[in-house]
Amino acid sequence: MQRVVMPSSTEWATILASGLVVDPVDRFLAHLTAIDRSPNTVRAYAHDLRDYFEFLQCRGLQWDRVSLEDLGRFVTWLRLPGEARDGRVATLPWVGRISLRRR
Repeated sequence: MQRVVMPSSTEWATILASGLVVDPVDRFLAHLTAIDRSPNTVRAYAHDLRDYFEFLQCRGLQWDRVSLEDLGRFVTWLRLPGEARDGRVATLPWVGRISLRRR
């Protein structure tokens, strides 16, 4: 994610992929700024979009060619701890607490 400051002092965040600006994301975030969305809102969108594009890049997917199944995998990926998202750390499913009360 990269902070952008215009000569007019308007600022927003944008997403970089391989060092290049992701044009559709940049336009969307600039639009949010232009319609006076809070800088915190724009930043929150930028963080979420950064995660989405990271997911796409890790799987070799193009943002304009994802399937419904890809979106489902993205939601599952979001639920993983950060260190497990790159696939190098396996996570075990969480098991609920077992009650050992005596009757």
